Parts: sequence; structure tokens; C-alpha cells
Amino acid sequence: MLGRQDWTGTTHMFIDTRQVNDGRALVVTVCIIGGGVAGLTIARELEAHGIDTCVLESGGFEPDDATRDLCRGDATGMAYEFADGCRARFLGGSSNCWGGWSRPLDPWDFERRDWVPHSGWPFGLAHLMPYYERAHSVLRLGPLNFDPGFWEQSIGRRDVRRIPMASGRVRDTVSQFSPPVRFGRHYRKELQRASHVRLFLHANVTALLSDRACTRISQARVQTLEGKSMTVAARVFILATGGIENARLLLASNQQMACGIGNRHDLVGRYFMDHPRMQAGRVRFAPGWTRNKLYDIKYNYQSRAVKAHGQHVAAQFALTPKRWPANVYSMRAFASVPNFRARAVRVHVRCFAASRRCCTRTSRAGAGAKKQARCCATRSTPFCMVSRACSIRAS
Repeated sequence: MLGRQDWTGTTHMFIDTRQVNDGRALVVTVCIIGGGVAGLTIARELEAHGIDTCVLESGGFEPDDATRDLCRGDATGMAYEFADGCRARFLGGSSNCWGGWSRPLDPWDFERRDWVPHSGWPFGLAHLMPYYERAHSVLRLGPLNFDPGFWEQSIGRRDVRRIPMASGRVRDTVSQFSPPVRFGRHYRKELQRASHVRLFLHANVTALLSDRACTRISQARVQTLEGKSMTVAARVFILATGGIENARLLLASNQQMACGIGNRHDLVGRYFMDHPRMQAGRVRFAPGWTRNKLYDIKYNYQSRAVKAHGQHVAAQFALTPKRWPANVYSMRAFASVPNFRARAVRVHVRCFAASRRCCTRTSRAGAGAKKQARCCATRSTPFCMVSRACSIRAS
């Protein structure tokens, strides 16, 4: 059994699971499954509090085809890319393919809406504000201020100006850009110096085991692609592998509960959220408002011209809440604005609903067993945002 004493004196806390003796067992206080944005952020917090922690990351320091194959799947029905090519399965997770766009949720995102079943959060935006402040430091963002007027005044350029929105139907918003922070690279040295966190690379969690009452997870089974195995026992397990893989792992862990761990109410894998993009039309601006760098994300992405307080920003258009529910939600960011002209901007985006079923199959690492996941989704697609109710089942 591998306890803390087995790792005393090591020069760093990154461990290649492929080099660990087969069948070994590790006991820790907290086990984090997934070394992406959430997993590494939590690991850094636990290190600061001196809590014995291990992180289990499926990939290594760099992407490799064999590990990426674990994300592959087959989709049926409406085309939807959720498997290969749209996720990063190595240290740092989704931060490895992130463009850095950052902005907080809006107050109305937490509200119940009559036309959206099961909508509404048990708390409001104010509850998250202290955490947003801390997230700005982690993501290397600027001041916690997303008022477009503040940034227009701070930048102070004639070619970076807000467009008047007199009708009240359309508003503008601001996003800040992280450099972006690639967590696997940016925080690597800090994690190497960690005294309480051990990070296992190439460690694929294939199953979670619960206690007899099925009320808490007691152990995680780990395999490498080469077939080596180990187990991790912990007082607390944290799943941080993303919306798709968290659900897959819970549903595939059905040795003690046929429906999967934590799925007594058949909700694991449902309410999957996504943000597809589509071009619905063009907007032309009147003379004098062309070549406005504030809204141009194609030619002025992270441009020095759209920067203040050490922070790059960009603005987008969005419908105001009073335009709901017919338009639900829409946000627009212009690819370029050299030839826009119009006396007024009127935007009406109709929503459409589509249903689909998709079936995915993934191989469990080293086991050769096939797992099926079936997703049923109803999609309401305004312009740039989409809400899905998604069911993933493992057979």
C-alpha cells in the first residue's frame, strides 16, 4: 500500500502511473479525478491547506493519439461533435484548447423561466461574486468590472467606441480575455513543489466503488493503457473530468447499483449544456461607426488597441431580457466591421427545436470492454447559446 511515507524525499509530485508496480494501492484524504481547470484549481487550494491529495489524470504532459482515442465515439441522429477533436485529454484539460473568453453569468441566468422546464437556481449571482474575484486571479484576468462604459472610457480611443442602443431591445456586453492560462503548463512548477499533492499521469479511472449502503464512494479503480492497475481509497472523491466524462464514469460504475452511482433519480447525464455558434444574418452600421475595434474579434482578438488595465477585452451584442421568451437569448460578436452601415439595428432570431438521439461507444482503458452511452436531447437554439436536456446511459 502506498502511503505518504512512500513518496517522502521525491524531487517532484508528478508520477507516471505506467511506472507504478501493478496492483498497488494508494490511500489519501482527497482524490481528485481529472487534471483540468477544475481539478488543478482544487488541488492548489488543498495544497495550500496542507491536505493530503492525489490527482488522477488520464493523459500526460502533452497530447497523444492513444489517450485521445478514449474520447472517440459514434453519433447517430443529428450531427453533433462531442467525442474526437473537441476535447483535450491531457494535463490542463480544456484550458489547452480555450480561447480565453471570460465573463460572469448575468443575474437573470439564475431566474426561473416559465417556458424552460426545471429552470432556476437555488441562489443568485451575489452568491458567486466572492468566487469570481478569486477566479480572476487564477485565470489572470483584470478588474472584476464588466461594464462596457468602464472599458470604453479606460481605453479612450476613437476607434474603440460603444454603439448606441436606444431601442432597449439590444444591449452590449464585455468579455475579458485570459492570456489564456494553460493550466498544465502555467501551474506545473507550482505543483512540482507541492508537499501534499501527488499527480498521477496516464491514470485512467475505469470504475468507482461505493460502500455497502451505496451512500459514498470508497475506492477508485485505475488502469493504464498498457494494462497496469492500481486502486485509490480516499475519504473524499472529487469528479473533475467534465460534463461528459463525469456522467460516463458514474453510469459505468454500476457494479453495485445497476443505474450507476448517484443516479437513483435518473438525472446523471441530463441537462447537458453546450454553446454552438451559427451565422443568422449580417448587420450594417451607418458611416462613422465602421471599423470599430471594440466589437471586432477577427482582426482585433487580444489586440493592444482594445486593452486597458493590462487586460484585453471585446464587446458583443445581446438581446435584453425583456425580449424573452420569443428570442430566449442571443449574443453576437462580429468577425469584422469594416463595411457595416444601417440607420438602425433590428434583430429578430427565431428559435427552433430539434430532437436527436446519439449513441457513443468508448473503450475502457486496458479492459477491452465496450460501453454504450445513449443521449436524448431536446435543443432550443436561439443564436449563440443553447440549452440541452441530455441523457447518457451506459449498458
